[in-house]
Amino acid sequence: MLSSKPLTLSLKIDPVKDNELIMCAENLGSISPNTALMIINDGNNRYQVNISSNKSSNGAVSSI
Repeated sequence: MLSSKPLTLSLKIDPVKDNELIMCAENLGSISPNTALMIINDGNNRYQVNISSNKSSNGAVSSI
């Protein structure tokens, strides 16, 4: 559900492997597509990524 509070997750990734975070749409809600601003802090750098998803495509971020 849309909220003014961010959802914060801390994830450990394997720096040797390819890592991928995917946003999938469970439903379209009243305004599609589903969108999010993902902010990634890797300890040294900060990245901002706009991602979106709908019923036929997903948003993804990869560490390749």
